[in-house]
Amino acid sequence: MTATADLPFKFKFVKNGRTQSLFPKKGTATQDSIVLGKDVLSYDDIVDTTTRDQRIVLALSSTNNLSSSLQKSLAGGSAIVLEVSGVKAQDLEKQVDRIASQKAIDKRKQHLLEIGQGHLLRVVSCSDCEATLDLTDYERSSHIYCRFCESIFKENQPPLAQGSTYRVCDECGLFDRIRSYTEFYFFFFVIAYAFSYKRRYVCDHCANGLFWKTFLTNLIFILGIPASIYIKIKSMSGRDPALKELARANALAKKGQYDKAAPIYSQLSQNYLEHPGLLMNEGIGHLVAKDPVGAVQCWQRSLQSCSNYHPTLGLLYNLQNPSQKS
Repeated sequence: MTATADLPFKFKFVKNGRTQSLFPKKGTATQDSIVLGKDVLSYDDIVDTTTRDQRIVLALSSTNNLSSSLQKSLAGGSAIVLEVSGVKAQDLEKQVDRIASQKAIDKRKQHLLEIGQGHLLRVVSCSDCEATLDLTDYERSSHIYCRFCESIFKENQPPLAQGSTYRVCDECGLFDRIRSYTEFYFFFFVIAYAFSYKRRYVCDHCANGLFWKTFLTNLIFILGIPASIYIKIKSMSGRDPALKELARANALAKKGQYDKAAPIYSQLSQNYLEHPGLLMNEGIGHLVAKDPVGAVQCWQRSLQSCSNYHPTLGLLYNLQNPSQKS
């Protein structure tokens, strides 16, 4: 599917986790820009996108040219967060990514033509989200990483791992299955009761830690325990049979017990040969076990398999430049 038609939606600005208005405004993702009520956001100002349920985060460049009203709606100083309705947030994200990525490619192509290097341009389309990826600066490799949807695929083939399901966990930094969970606590006192909750997006390994945290905290008051048990059940169900043991391998790697994790990673690799995410995890296991040489070897294999795998590139950069972590 190509991004040809405008995509209308309704939205509310979000700051500090809360929507900023009672009623939604009208928005449209056109071929030229994103219309947000009376304001216009240029695709050139967007450097990254991500979604969480029905919210989309638009990370902005440091040189953005926002209107004064949009500047007031910034979350964290460098992003616009929208809670959308009338369309799935992921569909809006894909529309934005397809258009923004193509515009970036057009600018890159023009620049290369101006300096007589137009023949060097190398682009592919993501087999999942259809964003256009610039691979000009990377060696050819068997796998390709989409920085927009975080899927890993081989050219002209379906994704090996869809970024909407399998990607790098924001909390532990390991490649694994990511799901949303409700962190719920219930407190009961003699004359009153209280509860709190928030959404978490974590991997199966981190979900186990979340289960124990909520279970032990809720144990005193009992009523919150079912929510804790649901976390455990959800984290253990529906896994890809070929990656069923990934969470266990990751847990061992994070503890520095690489000797126990290595055989599991080896078994997983039989179904996903030279998978860049699995190789990255192996490298992290070596690093935690204070074996930086082994870590670099794994990460080099990861990049040989997928030369533009940004998570591994970031780890190598941080290891080589500890004072300038990305």
